[in-house]
Amino acid sequence: MTASIPSVGMPIVDYQLATANQAQLMAQFQKSSTTRADIAAYQTGVAKITTVDQFLNNYKVLKVALTAYGMQDMISQKGLLKQLLTQDPTSSTSVAQRLGKQNWIAFAQAYSPLTTDGGATLQSPDSVNAAIARYTSAAFQQWIGVRDNDSTLTTALAAKQTLQDAVNISDVGALYAQYQSLPDVQSAVSYYQRNVGNVKSVADLMGDPKLLDFALTAYGIDPASVSTDTVQKLLTESISQPTSAAANNPAYQAFANAFSQLRSPGGSGAISTAQAVKDVTDRYQQRTFSQIIATNTDAQNVSMFGAAGAKKITQILGDAKTEAGLGLATSYYASHVANARTAAQFAADNQLVAVAEGAYGFSHIPADALSQLLTQDPTASDSLAQISPQYAAFAKAFSFYGPTGGSSQTAAAAIAAIQTAYMSNKMQTTLQTDIGLAAAQATRNTNIRENASAPLNLYQLLGDSNISTVILGAYNQPAMVGAFAPDQQVETITHAGFKAASLNSPMAIDSLIKRYMANVGAQSAPTSPLLTLFGTAPDPGQITALDLSSIFGGGASASSAALANSPTGYLLNLL
Repeated sequence: MTASIPSVGMPIVDYQLATANQAQLMAQFQKSSTTRADIAAYQTGVAKITTVDQFLNNYKVLKVALTAYGMQDMISQKGLLKQLLTQDPTSSTSVAQRLGKQNWIAFAQAYSPLTTDGGATLQSPDSVNAAIARYTSAAFQQWIGVRDNDSTLTTALAAKQTLQDAVNISDVGALYAQYQSLPDVQSAVSYYQRNVGNVKSVADLMGDPKLLDFALTAYGIDPASVSTDTVQKLLTESISQPTSAAANNPAYQAFANAFSQLRSPGGSGAISTAQAVKDVTDRYQQRTFSQIIATNTDAQNVSMFGAAGAKKITQILGDAKTEAGLGLATSYYASHVANARTAAQFAADNQLVAVAEGAYGFSHIPADALSQLLTQDPTASDSLAQISPQYAAFAKAFSFYGPTGGSSQTAAAAIAAIQTAYMSNKMQTTLQTDIGLAAAQATRNTNIRENASAPLNLYQLLGDSNISTVILGAYNQPAMVGAFAPDQQVETITHAGFKAASLNSPMAIDSLIKRYMANVGAQSAPTSPLLTLFGTAPDPGQITALDLSSIFGGGASASSAALANSPTGYLLNLL
């Protein structure tokens, strides 16, 4: 039996115990029947949701989704939530991007596809696993505070995770910039920029292997495995033709579309415009960077990015795998793949299929195509597997054709290989997303004259109730500062010596949290003069979260004045 982790009643000690023994405490927490019931209700509920309104009106599903992203206090703010769900979260004009609230952006990215895909993304195993993983983490933070009878512990853990997520994104941006400066990368990019203008036809592109390989890589096609004949077809066949190579393989479609103008006389100029060249070179750099980060060994990362960079990569990948629920997916695969003894059984298990597809770089294989890949002889000349190396590799691994078909899937080495490939490909997708988020954050910082490298700027930090509570408490500022006008809050905390750019590492975050917890312990003592100062909040050292619903069509409990006097509102108006 696992020994119970004690609570000693001293905030800083309880925080250190909670972080040092998180695995044991998490195991205790996961036995909670309430948590299991919430997760089961979410899994059942999302299977029936096809519209935004259904999502917003399903309390059990919405509760888990919002808690997963630290937004549980917004459950009644339907107007604001609907805007987050119906706007493009990558657009600079979206509410999430304008406010720069990273949890809002992540929530919108996860659930906004509901507006266009009828719930397909929401119901996918990857989406469900990510929601469960995030919800479990957030609910654990609440549970530990209740367990220790100390709400400041919940505040500290929530703030720590939000800050670390921001640091990880910032570190991805810094590592990407470092990668872009490597001589080999600059040489490859420069070659494409200098020579793509000389391409006037399909033959010109096919005749420059260096240029062609760059373009293929940019669109996720391995130059070493794709045949010359297939590339020729991608560049000459219309994607609208049902029998074309691109039409039968989603992985090829983006490349075929990007260079489709080469099929038209005089159309080559479209691929050499400044925007087209930038798009291809950005894709190339982002894709190769994410692949390197996701697959490098520690030694390779040290060689390429230095010891400090390698340490950041370990942190980034570890946190991303946990938050995406990748461990849930790979564990399920390992324990259930042996149960799929036929192609029909395998295809019917969406979780097995999701891991298998992800391991081979597919986001989704149409049902008819999947059935063919699972049942046809992959070596037959007329099989679907022969259309592309990617299909061929998938069919070789998962085909149930023949008397021994499917038997290799259950071998330990095969399972481990699928798990590793799945993790790697999902990490590459996450890293590419983070590159964009890091660039947006740097722009956001520059717009308000903040240090461009700061993971979050002062307005974002003070606009987050958990982080604001921690910063003000750590710097011995009374809770009433949280009610000041935004510029006054920034001026006050800046005068106290705090700089947003200082929160740039796990050590810096941990130091801030410990400072906060130590001050909370001191102010909670009967003799502490700070007790009176912090007594204005519902809990010692706790800043009340602002309700933004009034300006977004939500509930009527908030006021526009409250928003205008908040750092979040100030940033919205400024941008």
